[in-house]
Parts: sequence; C-alpha cells; structure tokens
Amino acid sequence: MEGIKCRGCGRLYVPPMMTCISCGSNEFDRVEFEGRGDIVTYTVIHVPPREYKNEAPYTVAIIELEEGAKVTGRVKGDPEKLAIGKSVKLLSEGKYYLFKLITN
Repeated sequence: MEGIKCRGCGRLYVPPMMTCISCGSNEFDRVEFEGRGDIVTYTVIHVPPREYKNEAPYTVAIIELEEGAKVTGRVKGDPEKLAIGKSVKLLSEGKYYLFKLITN
C-alpha cells in the first residue's frame, strides 16, 4: 500500500495528497505501508450510490494503519463480526481499498 510522508512535519497520508493539511508543505517522500491496522469507526451502507447498488449492504471503515496513517476503505465480511478496535489487513487496491478481519 503506497502513501507519502510530509518532509515538513512527518504526517503520513494514504492516498497521497498534493499539499500537507498540517503544515502546508508540498514536499513528500513515498512510503510503503504493510496494510495492517485497526478499525477506528465504521458504518454499514444499505442504500448506496447507484453504481454500487448491487453490492449493498457493505461496510466502510476508517482504518488506522500500524504506521499511524488513517485510510478509508471497505471491510469484507459479516458486519455483525466487526467492532471498533478489531484488526484488519489489506486484501486489494482498486476503486477502493478492501480489507478483511484478521482472525486468530
């Protein structure tokens, strides 16, 4: 999973941005993230935009990656098994980031 790190303040971004919202810098270094993290919050979409109507219901979550960046993505699987704080890992990147729960 590719992201960037601001040279001015060190803030991490996924996906990459043009300007750092923390310090205003436009100088970044590319970084690779492992794609593992914890669910910060989530919601189940029952009435989606038209282009995703055949995919509902689906879950969208904010994930805090182990490296500290936050990313929005979908979480595959039963919404009843999700909870804030649960660990997930990246399955794929495309139109959106797709994560799945890490089970022991």
